[in-house]
Amino acid sequence: MIKFFKNKRKEFLKKDKLVNYLKYAFGEIILVVVGILIAVSINNWNEDRKQKKNINNILAIVAEDIKNDTIEANKILKSYNDKKAYFLKIMNDGYTKEEFMDCKSCPYLITNSYPFTINKRGYDLLNEYADYSEANQDSLVFQINNFYTTSIQNVNRIHNFIDDDIRSNMKEWSDKYPWFLKLFNGEIDKNSYDYFYADPIYKNKVVYHYALIYRSFIPVLEGFNEKSKVLLEKIDGRLK
Repeated sequence: MIKFFKNKRKEFLKKDKLVNYLKYAFGEIILVVVGILIAVSINNWNEDRKQKKNINNILAIVAEDIKNDTIEANKILKSYNDKKAYFLKIMNDGYTKEEFMDCKSCPYLITNSYPFTINKRGYDLLNEYADYSEANQDSLVFQINNFYTTSIQNVNRIHNFIDDDIRSNMKEWSDKYPWFLKLFNGEIDKNSYDYFYADPIYKNKVVYHYALIYRSFIPVLEGFNEKSKVLLEKIDGRLK
C-alpha cells in the first residue's frame, strides 16, 4: 500500500513538473512574441517618422521650385506686357509708315517667344513617394500633384501653338520673300516694309499671335502665379 502511494506521488510530481515546464515555456513564448511586436512597432514608428521627414524635405524643395518658377513667370509677363503696346498699335493702324520704320521691334513681334519651363525636381521626388500610404492620403500632396499636372499640360499646350505659329511664319517668309535672310540676321530691308506695314496678311498674323499670347498664354501664367501663392502658404504652414 505504501509502495502504491509512493508511485502515485512520483507520478504526480512528474505531472507537476511537466505543467510547470509548459507554463514556463508558454511564458517564454509570450515574452518573445511581445518583444517582437514591440520591436516591429518601434521600427514602424521610426519608419513612419522617417517618411514624414522625407516628405517634409520634399515639400521644402517643391516650395523652392515654385518660388523660382514664379520669379521666372513674372519676368515673362513683364517682357510680354512691354511688347503689348506694339501689338495693339499695329492692330489699330496706329503707326504711320515712318513711325513703323522706326519701330525696330515691329517686324519681329511674331518670330520669337519667351518659353516657360516648370521646375519638376520636387514634383518628381514627390511622385517617388506615391506608394507611401500617408502621402497618398495627404490632401496637400494631392493638391500639389494636381497643380503640377494641370500647369504642365496647359503650358506645354499653349507653347506648342506659339511655336507652331512662329515656325509657320518663318517658313512662309523664307519661301516667299528675298528679304528674309537680312531679317534673320537682324537687318531690316527697306523693301520689307511694303509687307510689314502695308500687307493686311501681316496684320492678321499679328492679331492671331496676339490672341495666342495675351488671350491664352498670359492667363495661364497669371493663373499659375495665383495658384502658386496658395500652395506656398499651405506648404509653409505644414513645414512650420
